[in-house]
Amino acid sequence: MDLSAIPEEDRDDFRARLARLGVNPDALDDETIEVEAGKSLRLEMVGESPVSPMIFETRDLDTLRRWIGSPDKAVQSRRIQPFEGIIRAANIDIGGLAGAAAARTATRRRARTARSASATSGARLSEITKVDAGALKASVDRVKAEPQQARLSAIEVDTLRAAARTYIHGDVASVAEFKPAIESFFETFQVAVWLKTKIVVKRNSTLALGTGVHNLTAYEIIIESGGRIRSHGHLTVSATKVRRPALINPGLSLPNHVLTVNPLNRDPLFP
Repeated sequence: MDLSAIPEEDRDDFRARLARLGVNPDALDDETIEVEAGKSLRLEMVGESPVSPMIFETRDLDTLRRWIGSPDKAVQSRRIQPFEGIIRAANIDIGGLAGAAAARTATRRRARTARSASATSGARLSEITKVDAGALKASVDRVKAEPQQARLSAIEVDTLRAAARTYIHGDVASVAEFKPAIESFFETFQVAVWLKTKIVVKRNSTLALGTGVHNLTAYEIIIESGGRIRSHGHLTVSATKVRRPALINPGLSLPNHVLTVNPLNRDPLFP
């Protein structure tokens, strides 16, 4: 795509969005995804899709963060709390090496919390458990080597998922030690990317995306009155310009199990 067609004041922003995906303007076509008024269009990562995506693949968590994660300035502006562990109200499954270490840590923490809260009548105590990153990596390696005999404990699986979400959308420094375990556990990350000049969702229409991990990147996204973008998986939306009705906020419609998503707004890539 010839960026000369884009207003000069928008070019640096759009180049930065392309750079996050590791592509240059030549990879962008001039096609427009347009959903007709009153209709719906569903895009899929696999199988039949009216508009085929590019499939990005990586084993590196930092690369995945660039593709679908929150920009650092966005994280800083939201003042996200660092990762401290998993909140568990009941017994801890100690089926793994890290789970056993977590149980011992939680027992000590519970005792300290109980002493500090002893003066509070009727107080409900929360239990935050953080497993040892080295032990977690050892557990993952053991499961890989002995898949029929070994298994990860519930606290280990929960920690891997929570730490991965934090690495992508939160305070990276607080979970940096878990990076080797996360990459070993998930092995390969795949993202379906639709890279277009313009995406238009007409009046009372729906642009739907199936399950999986998706990225919609465009110079301009236009959502008319009653239009919406609905996702059944993880969706990241990145656009230099977003036009939508002033009195209606279509936003993104997501199922309850989707925990991480970038809002349909201009990410603060620049101050």
